[in-house]
Amino acid sequence: MNGRENYSKLLPWQQHCTMLRAIVQAGVPVLSYGVMIGFPDDDHESLLRLEEAIAELYEQLHIINPSLIFYVTCVSIAPLPGTPQGHDFRQLGLLRFEDPTIIGGFFTSCADTHHLSYEEISDWQIRLTKVMGSNSQNNTVSAKRTWG
Repeated sequence: MNGRENYSKLLPWQQHCTMLRAIVQAGVPVLSYGVMIGFPDDDHESLLRLEEAIAELYEQLHIINPSLIFYVTCVSIAPLPGTPQGHDFRQLGLLRFEDPTIIGGFFTSCADTHHLSYEEISDWQIRLTKVMGSNSQNNTVSAKRTWG
């Protein structure tokens, strides 16, 4: 997770984890953890590392608050037309669909990576939403109780 160019605007991983531990220690009952996948260099190995990192983070947060409701929201990259990222995906030949309703749908994979098809990215989206407690029956019941 260290030094990933795609996440260079974000906090370093250890600082990120420290921040999330502080948020959970403050008593936040529900945490929706968002990740974006489908970058040109993503492959099975990098997504496995991401899955492991999220699972480890969940375990750390669960120790702080065993009743924490933790969801993973996994979106796919959306290389919008007119953006540098859109230009790059088109130039690399990775964009599979030109329909703006598909490209703009963060929950719909629309591009391949150098190593994965858009279908595999979609499969990873589903898999990552199931990391440690994300979709458990207890979390669903607790969320309904907590939020109405």
